[in-house]
Order: sequence, then structure tokens, then C-alpha cells
Amino acid sequence: MTSEEEGFLKAIRSNPADDLGRLVYTDWLEERGDDRARYLRLLVSTATRLRENQSCLRAVTRLYKLSETLNAEWREAVGKRYDLVLDSVRPDSVDITIDAVRGITGLGLDASRRLVRGTPSVIRKSLFLEDAYRLKGRLEFDLPPPALRGGAIKLNEKAYCQVSLEESVTPTERH
Repeated sequence: MTSEEEGFLKAIRSNPADDLGRLVYTDWLEERGDDRARYLRLLVSTATRLRENQSCLRAVTRLYKLSETLNAEWREAVGKRYDLVLDSVRPDSVDITIDAVRGITGLGLDASRRLVRGTPSVIRKSLFLEDAYRLKGRLEFDLPPPALRGGAIKLNEKAYCQVSLEESVTPTERH
């Protein structure tokens, strides 16, 4: 890693909510023919779509596939982070949501029950965008990750609960 690249990464870490640093770094990577630029540009555009409440399932699926080819330390350095927040639960879906929260968090029954009944609740903190979105789908529709289910969520399926992703901007919360 060059000192120039280290400078880009330091700037991103010092201001994780600012996408301008990521975009400048993306341009720098593209100029060098580095495939990591595709992931980073898609990450920024997907995060923007998410902030604007636009659909981003296809983009997140591509992001998820690209992330599998990248070094985890590099993703840690450049990635935007999100908290998975359970906003509400359909009354007829409390039990299935508790089971899903248990599976996602590893918490016991009582702790999961408190999270589900105490909405809004942060279910997981400081997740990569593609991981947070995957877990959002598991909570809302009790579905496996996109790479495993072989198809998109059917738009007419009724969600068990409402889940939002809130951007984590505190770098010390990163896992």
C-alpha cells in the first residue's frame, strides 16, 4: 500500500459519514485500473439511494457479490456502517420475529423478546451495508441471504415487521 493510498484511507476513517473522500479515492483507484473502485462506487451510490428511500435491492445484491472478492481489512477501512433497527412488528408476527432476532443476534429468548417488544430497537450495530441489508430481509421476510435464495423478494409478500438501516458514523463502534 502506498502512502498516497494510506492518506485516502486515513481521511475516510477520520470522517466516515463523508462520501466525498470515498469518491476521490474511487477515482484514484479507477485511474490505476483497480477493481476495488467498482465496489466503492457502488457502495456510495447504494448508500445515497438508501438515504433517499429508493429501491436498492439489485445494487445491494451486486455489492454483496463484489464484497466476497475483497480483503476484509480493506472493506473495514472504507466501508460505510449501518445499525439494523427494528421499527415495528405486525401483531400476528411477534413469535417469528423473535425467532429471527434470536438467529441474527445469538441472544436468548428473553433478551430477544425484549428487543422485539421494545421497538424501536437496535438489533445489530455497525454492519457493512450489504450485510445490514441482507439481515433486514431476513427480519422482514424470514429469508436466507440473496446469494442463497436464488431469487429476489416477491414484492407482494407481506413483511413480518418494519426494519430500517441507520448510518453508523462513530468509527469506534465498528466491529
